[in-house]
Amino acid sequence: MATLSLSDIRVHYSGSAEATVEGFSLALASGEIACLLGASGCGKTTVLRAVAGFLAPDAGRIELAGETIADAARQQPPELRRIGMVFQDFALFPHLSVADNVAFGLRRGPAQLAPAERAARVAEALNLVYLQGYAERYPHELSGGQQQRVALARALAPRPRLLLLDEPFSSLDAELRESLSLELRALLKSLQMTAMLVTHDQREAFAMGDRIAVMRDGRIEQCDSAYRLYHRPATRFVADFVGEGCFIPARYTPVADGPGQLHTEFGQLPLPAGSPEPPDGPLDLLLRPDDVVHVDVSALRAKVLRRHFRGAEFLYELQLESGRSVLALVPSHHDHAIGESIGITLDLHHAICFPALQPPDPGKA
Repeated sequence: MATLSLSDIRVHYSGSAEATVEGFSLALASGEIACLLGASGCGKTTVLRAVAGFLAPDAGRIELAGETIADAARQQPPELRRIGMVFQDFALFPHLSVADNVAFGLRRGPAQLAPAERAARVAEALNLVYLQGYAERYPHELSGGQQQRVALARALAPRPRLLLLDEPFSSLDAELRESLSLELRALLKSLQMTAMLVTHDQREAFAMGDRIAVMRDGRIEQCDSAYRLYHRPATRFVADFVGEGCFIPARYTPVADGPGQLHTEFGQLPLPAGSPEPPDGPLDLLLRPDDVVHVDVSALRAKVLRRHFRGAEFLYELQLESGRSVLALVPSHHDHAIGESIGITLDLHHAICFPALQPPDPGKA
């Protein structure tokens, strides 16, 4: 049985001509971490608020552990859902100590505990997030990462059935954000906690999620593992949104007794094993930066337009003879100047093609 199930959810804000979320369906298994990934305004936070009980769906059904908690006719109050939530700004009470912030949800409602048990639960939650010894401090005395841990401890203290996280690392610097996301994933897995996280940060989603639902205009474009979203995007939108890459014109010729051929300005390329059969007609072939390989000796040359140093590697934007540009990841000991001509080739382990947005120029594919 799925711990959380959303079936054909529709949410429409009054005064808006269109629904913010439409036809949204997603099921989470027990202990699974799912991420809703998308640009601002795509509806991901609306979904989270509907699950938490802050918004009522106009249509569809939300179930938690087999119990209907929301549909068009019934809305269970948020405090009865046993759902923990970590907000974007942490929402800590500045006048309360760390211990009192964590204990806040244990003083009233279904999770109300006697003082001795409440103190034990607070100590347990602070221990989980490595804040032993911080119980008597106040939020202004903590770093941003420590405040995030307090907010997480407060959400976990009532032992929720589900944890919701709304952009929980967005106010932290990049290095801390990355380390805390890995730390949080390890903690949730150790607790076997089912969780749903909303983010616009792809690296955060890749680090946290067992599955990632890429959203666009209130709908899911693709829900899959990070690997498949990157290497097997189901739609052109996902291919363009997830990771870095570019498209070059191509056409496909089937071969009866072997792999078909892709015709591109890189030459004729056999369709890699396991690649889906390309659609008919003019194509755009997706190239990731790791598909474009720098080689010293090659008939195919490209000019360095831009370069971005990443430590172990450069990300080069290269201009082909046709005028089109591609991206290439190159080990950083290959230090090429802007304007320099370098040799390249393709190393395709898979080929993802989409119908061309416009027919390619004659003779260039």
